[in-house]
Amino acid sequence: MAIDKLIPQYLNRDDDERILKSFEMVDALNVRVSHEEDGDAGVIKNVEGNKLVSAKDPTADALPSSGKNRVVGVCTSEAHKCIYFFLYNSGGNHGIYRYIASPGTEDSNVFEKVYENEVLNFNLQSFIKADLVVNQNSEHLLYFTDNRNEPRKINATKALANEYNELINSGSLPERNDFLAVCKKPPMFAPVIKFQTNEDRRVNRLRNELFQFAYQYVYDDGEYSALSPASKLAVSSGHVSSTGDGPTVQVNNNEIRVTLNNSKGPVEKIILYVRQGNSGFYSRVIELKNLPDAANQEFVFANDGIYIVAPDSDTQKTFDSVPRRAGAQTFSNNRLFYGNYVEGFDNIETDSNLSAILHPPGSNLTKIDVLLPQGG
Repeated sequence: MAIDKLIPQYLNRDDDERILKSFEMVDALNVRVSHEEDGDAGVIKNVEGNKLVSAKDPTADALPSSGKNRVVGVCTSEAHKCIYFFLYNSGGNHGIYRYIASPGTEDSNVFEKVYENEVLNFNLQSFIKADLVVNQNSEHLLYFTDNRNEPRKINATKALANEYNELINSGSLPERNDFLAVCKKPPMFAPVIKFQTNEDRRVNRLRNELFQFAYQYVYDDGEYSALSPASKLAVSSGHVSSTGDGPTVQVNNNEIRVTLNNSKGPVEKIILYVRQGNSGFYSRVIELKNLPDAANQEFVFANDGIYIVAPDSDTQKTFDSVPRRAGAQTFSNNRLFYGNYVEGFDNIETDSNLSAILHPPGSNLTKIDVLLPQGG
């Protein structure tokens, strides 16, 4: 009789035990399913016993010494020989740590701190579902959710190398959340535009044209935010007739100064878009470097370049579809899926009274004098 090493293969707690298939089970304890590619993938094996593990740096990587500590989630990467675990601390010093299991290397069998901050807001009874994605730069992107906070993500490679802005540790609560949110925050304010005259520019390519601007953030891990609100329609003082021609000199108002808001979050670039009129497709104007230490920056637009039409996937996205909280997540076909989630907000109950205010105040008419033309 042949021995099938793949029996059992997975849990099934939905069906009655009497109708379970031969490769299904109702419970499992102290087991793991192998994902190795040496011929025994899918084989159930016993989990090895506990082993004392020390911190890579006894000071910088040590677990919190005060309060109650408990591991509330684990993410394993057999391909990269490491385990990420999430630590709840009753004193608010919640953290994310990485255990290195690379036999034969200097850092084997030690753990190191990825990130520690109260903004993680873990709960003692929570279960954190986490998945690891390795990007084109071989960086570890750790996605996690706990059905308590908004779904989150952290670039563990950058965090371990201290390459994040210090605001991720010491910024305000909203600023720290911006570094961790899966839903990337778009620009909240529209570009501010103002016409100006450059007498050295002898050609006015803005004449008889109407332009509208918008911009978006490009985050450090390559994510694109939704577009900002569109600017006001750029109308110069030369547009005084229905055809756009005015009595002004041609070189007047030959530039538009566009003011954009920088971001203090993990934004690397800002992309400026323009379109003719207030409808239709956007074209990419320029890619600017984000300046987190400055509130805003300016760009002078003169319509003197070749602007490539931007794809709809970049400009027609009005928001990122990320739930407010989720109990489960998984990656499939390079896409992130959430389950058991909550999205949207309840309607606000309102109680209001309406009254009319007349401007100017009305007056009571007691009589009306009517004058008729003579001979009428």
